Amino acid sequence: LFPYTTLFRSFLTSDLGDFLLKQARLQEEAAVEELVEAAGTKTQVELLEIRARVWQARKFQEWLGRAVENGLQALEMLKEEE
Repeated sequence: LFPYTTLFRSFLTSDLGDFLLKQARLQEEAAVEELVEAAGTKTQVELLEIRARVWQARKFQEWLGRAVENGLQALEMLKEEE
């Protein structure tokens, strides 16, 4: 199980994990900036769409972290059963 534990832990710092997290952060930052600049100029629907993009980017980061954590916990449970 050890190689898988290392794999899960290193995923977030790998090129792919780093890319995914950076993209989510960039999308969040861009949407927040758009939201600030759009205040008073956009319709409620447009503002809700921008807020949804902020939420989506934040949830993706959270989901990715939880997926890695859940993988590590599952490996620990398997390790304890052996």
